Amino acid sequence: MLKNTHFQFVLQNNHFCLFEQKQWSIDLSTPMGTEILIRVPDPHHKTEYLSTIEWIHFAEQQPQIELLTLKIIEKLLRNAHKLDPVFAPYYINVPPPVITCAFVNQLKLRLDQAGIPYNFIGIELTERLPVLDVNAFQLGADALQILGIPLALDDYGQGYATMHFLKDLKVDRVKIDRTLLRLAKNNHTERLTLLSLLDFATEFNVEVIAEGIETETDYQFACHLKCDGLQGYHIDLPKMLIPIDG
Repeated sequence: MLKNTHFQFVLQNNHFCLFEQKQWSIDLSTPMGTEILIRVPDPHHKTEYLSTIEWIHFAEQQPQIELLTLKIIEKLLRNAHKLDPVFAPYYINVPPPVITCAFVNQLKLRLDQAGIPYNFIGIELTERLPVLDVNAFQLGADALQILGIPLALDDYGQGYATMHFLKDLKVDRVKIDRTLLRLAKNNHTERLTLLSLLDFATEFNVEVIAEGIETETDYQFACHLKCDGLQGYHIDLPKMLIPIDG
């Protein structure tokens, strides 16, 4: 079981590495960005990483999740000179409660200090935590848009990512929930739900990325749906980008 003491150790020592998973256009010809994935070494098994799902669920419940998010961004920016801008934006996963004007100001400060264009990174909103202060979140999201920092909505079709939410929030792209994508392949009702979500995204001129593409069948189904882009093991495996001491 994860403990707060280990979270504090990770936070204070930057004891995490960053992996990357690239996103490609539906015809696999054009890069469409890169998702940054945090990996934390298992304290009991030095050659293994903690379960990503378990770690993220634990970390997002901690009051210092905003600080951890900024440390991830700082590590990425320190190594920006090693990264290919062709694969930008580099999307950082951020829970909605973190998105405030204060957070965006801290993000802007770090980008300015590094001399890096605002659109070099992107913010990908996770679905695990609800938006509690809608006004503060909306102001933060608006501030991201003013700076030109791309905003993506993860797991579209699940959790808080409803059509109503998309209508009120100006996002650049949505990522189709992988569970919904799999269900829609074999279930007529789920397919109709997915098609409605896709139509709604198209109405608002929002890019659609199908994530969790792990097989050729997944890929062909995403092509049939006319998604804009793809992400998954069948397209690109996660790879080490920046080690712990990077």
